[in-house]
Amino acid sequence: RELIGYLSQQFSHYEELTVLENIGLPLKEKTSMSKKRITEKVREKMNQLDLEEIDHVYPSQLSGGMKKRVAMARALVTEPRIVLFDEPTTGLDPIRKNAAHRMISEYQQAFGFTGVMVSHEIPDVFHISQRIAMLDGGRILFQGSPEEIQSSDEPAIRQFIRGEAPEGEENDGLHD
Repeated sequence: RELIGYLSQQFSHYEELTVLENIGLPLKEKTSMSKKRITEKVREKMNQLDLEEIDHVYPSQLSGGMKKRVAMARALVTEPRIVLFDEPTTGLDPIRKNAAHRMISEYQQAFGFTGVMVSHEIPDVFHISQRIAMLDGGRILFQGSPEEIQSSDEPAIRQFIRGEAPEGEENDGLHD
């Protein structure tokens, strides 16, 4: 578990904690680092993510983009090898969604982690992914490159990619 970071779709900030305390929480909970060392490590990560000078600000005082970067800093502060992203662009307008995808891609390259993203954002995931797995009912229907999934002849995969309801079913938006 020490090798995994996590970015939830709701950011999960603790409103009663400052930005510095929010980012440092995984180090406080998972390591035996001194408070001084945690502060140093958090400030280092904040500098890397262009979050300088907001140590004592509370999450409610931040813009949506800043909240996302703070959440990313918290996910990366333990220097994980894998970062899990749970629907990181849900509810964002197209401009903010593209900015979030760029941020994830840039940080993945800069910090060298493997990103695993859960997303229903088709076709957006094709532009930021090297590999894709499609799950259905706990079963892997597909795994491969974005190009391979887009050229799949499998009906269930084609229907999902195109947003089509399976034969004989109405797509009322109430079923997964």
